[in-house]
Amino acid sequence: MILHSLEGPVAITQCLDPSAKGCKRIDGCVARMLWKSLGEKIEDFLDTIHLNDLVKEESKMNG
Repeated sequence: MILHSLEGPVAITQCLDPSAKGCKRIDGCVARMLWKSLGEKIEDFLDTIHLNDLVKEESKMNG
């Protein structure tokens, strides 16, 4: 949630970036469907990470 707030949505290709100009082949592009699905999985994963998790990991790394 924090990452999404700071960075915006995950856009692993330009055609998925809402702030970029769209691709002319967007309606018939099978690759876009795959990238979109992967992007959703990445966002789902990132939604499971909390600030407290990162703080704990940082503490482990720095002893």
